Amino acid sequence: MAISYNGLWKLLIDKGMKKGDLCKSTGLSSSTMAKMTNGESVNLSVLERICEKLDCDFADLVNYKKHRRKLMRMSNDKISDVGINIAEKATVIWNVADMLRGPFKPHEYGLVILPMTVVKRFHDCLLPTHDNVLVQYKKVKT
Repeated sequence: MAISYNGLWKLLIDKGMKKGDLCKSTGLSSSTMAKMTNGESVNLSVLERICEKLDCDFADLVNYKKHRRKLMRMSNDKISDVGINIAEKATVIWNVADMLRGPFKPHEYGLVILPMTVVKRFHDCLLPTHDNVLVQYKKVKT
């Protein structure tokens, strides 16, 4: 399973709700809840309804774990040094996706969001050395 809804299950526990309560309050079908229980993908509109009900973001509900080789291997120490807050970044990405609804069709979002995410990740990783790079550039340029 690449998709995990553990965040959703934790939120339900924290709010004292059961899956059935969530289905009733959001109008979700039992088959949709079964898909989520089995780690299968669901429509974004389903997650949107859940977020509205629980007052949360997509990143609070869903995690994606890639089974194949990772594109970028960074230790947790390096990630925390750079100061990346995954939930915060995911919220920004979803907000951008909301803005893309007009010019792009949903199946085209990945063509914009993935490159933007990669560029942002590079920016965050290289940020601590930015000043040194500029100094070195000025030395080489002259």
